[in-house]
Amino acid sequence: MMRSFILLAGLFLFTITQSIAQREANIWYFGANAGLDFNSGVPVPLTNGQVNTAEGCSAISDSAGNLLFYTDGLWVYNRNHTSMPNGFGLLGSNTSNQSALIIRQPGSFTTYYIFTVDGGNGPGGLCYSVVDMTAQGGLGDVTSKNVNLYTPTTEKLAAVKHANGLDFWILSHESTTNNFQVYLLTAAGVNTTPVISSVGTAFTNFADFNGALKVSPSHTKVGMAVWGSDYAELFDFNPGTGVLSNPITLPSITTWPYGLAFSPSGQRLYISTEGSNELSQWDLSSNNAATINASRTLIANITTMGTLGALQLAPDGKIYLAGNSTADLCVINNPDALGAACNLSINSVNLGGRFSYWGLPNFCTDYINFLTILANGNCFGDSTYFSLADTAGLISVSWNFRDSITGANNFSTSFTPAHVFSLASNFTVMVTATYTTGTFTGYLTVSIVQCSSVVAGFQADTTLCVGSCTDFTNQSVNGLTYTWSFPGAATTTSTDTDPTGICYNLAGTYDVSLIAHNGLQSDTLTLPGYIHVYAPPTAPILINQNDTLYLTQDYDSYQWYFMGAPIVGATDSFFVVTQDGLYSVQLTDANGCTFFSRTSDIAVGTSEIEGIHGGLQVFANESELIIRYQTDRTLELTFSIYDAAGRLVHTSREQTQAGANTLRLQGLQLAKGLYVLHVSDGKNILVQKFAER
Repeated sequence: MMRSFILLAGLFLFTITQSIAQREANIWYFGANAGLDFNSGVPVPLTNGQVNTAEGCSAISDSAGNLLFYTDGLWVYNRNHTSMPNGFGLLGSNTSNQSALIIRQPGSFTTYYIFTVDGGNGPGGLCYSVVDMTAQGGLGDVTSKNVNLYTPTTEKLAAVKHANGLDFWILSHESTTNNFQVYLLTAAGVNTTPVISSVGTAFTNFADFNGALKVSPSHTKVGMAVWGSDYAELFDFNPGTGVLSNPITLPSITTWPYGLAFSPSGQRLYISTEGSNELSQWDLSSNNAATINASRTLIANITTMGTLGALQLAPDGKIYLAGNSTADLCVINNPDALGAACNLSINSVNLGGRFSYWGLPNFCTDYINFLTILANGNCFGDSTYFSLADTAGLISVSWNFRDSITGANNFSTSFTPAHVFSLASNFTVMVTATYTTGTFTGYLTVSIVQCSSVVAGFQADTTLCVGSCTDFTNQSVNGLTYTWSFPGAATTTSTDTDPTGICYNLAGTYDVSLIAHNGLQSDTLTLPGYIHVYAPPTAPILINQNDTLYLTQDYDSYQWYFMGAPIVGATDSFFVVTQDGLYSVQLTDANGCTFFSRTSDIAVGTSEIEGIHGGLQVFANESELIIRYQTDRTLELTFSIYDAAGRLVHTSREQTQAGANTLRLQGLQLAKGLYVLHVSDGKNILVQKFAER
């Protein structure tokens, strides 16, 4: 028996990858023609940018970190820093906190979506425009512009990957309600029917439209600053459904909370205030509202940055802070460390003679995550296997499966660990990897589900004769669909649950395979040499001896036929003919193969013997056999006795006289059964059957 077992999700294999590419967020353009290049691992000032915007903007690079284009939500600039031919008139705003956000379409490396939100509850609402990077000789152009999804909206705009690792959720908030509208971007485009979550506090202050919206790198938390009412909110997020839930209010953030960012682990939250110039930190690790609020720590009151603006997590794992009309950015060097250990550096990143305002580029959360995490298997009770896609220069790895019930097994330093999760639930796995170029952190949310293990099984008649067929009975457990393989059969494949009429026309032994599927798993059962097909023996020779039919070889069973119909009870290896006609026998050999002999035309009886009148009278008893006959002359006769199988059991030569004759044969010890007496004068034979009872 050969068996293989494959874990599936959707169609056949479950594989999750965290991150679209490693360098798509490596080039920034923002503020007053300012820019930064993170491709070297440290931010290098760029001075060739064309955006001059007070607030929101976005940029996108290819997977190698080469700039593709950037936008302030109004204009779209290509990598040569010139406006795309149709890259004007977008419905964002240079006074919108998160005016624009660029997302690559799933399944494409050349189609990008620019999502925009108008400023100050403006009529432009949430729109998208499409950029085709094959246009203009690879410089790209806007091919579809300002497709409205709804209006009015706030200035809040974020994106994160779907739990399937392919699609994207686009998050926004209505202007005067507590409704989040979340749209799904797939390979087919934008699904214009949003997932609406009515959760948190409804906006009542006109100025609540301002303040950043961000998704944690773990994909499981959403943070939102509410500028006009001096508070922030924290939500749980389900990356599989797009639903927000379980709001936690962070009150009394004075004045005007504007920027917001999660640390790489998602365990720390930072908020900057525009009115009071404060940078504060919250510890989210408890997931308890009271504990989170009590953890608030004032990191700094910054007086050298004008008024504080956006916070943005960068590819180097640090968080950058903008200030209005400043030549430098602040940086939080260790954002996962608590309190002062986060190591805030004020005015430490020079912009090369350019200036920032309040805004920094808005990126999809997944474009920031450096590490690409692979995971195979998501069935509860089975191992889930993890690895990093990029192992070049990898020195060490530390995994935290966020599954504390498993104790010491919750951690691993293996490059390719396997973990059996304790529950069927969502787990956000954390990995810290040290490379020759630095230490980086990655996160991946895996959904462990209760799988019904599928087991393939079947049975059938396994011994066949050439030209015969068999039916298969499916005995699989938890299967939904099936793929059969019958090499050597007339029908070699089937997707029926219970295939019937599978025929074999050549002798031999044949394998049978069955793959049982249930949508998440498949199980393959292969039985080598399961079917044995036997060739029929050569046609037997039917012998007629003294009106007894028999064969030249033995078989397992017999059924004699007369004139095409079975003779009741005629199942011996021989048959004594009693009437003229056509005889045959159906035979079954040791392999169970049934076939017929040739048909023989049999005539019963022989010629009379001259001198014998009235035939023969035969009387059999236990002690002797008495034969009586009448002759008209002296004869010399041979008396032969055969059993029903045609075997000679007695022969003698007798001299007879004219008149009545009686021959007594003693000591024959005939067994019970049918016998045939042959009397011959050397020319003719007279036949008489008798029974020994």
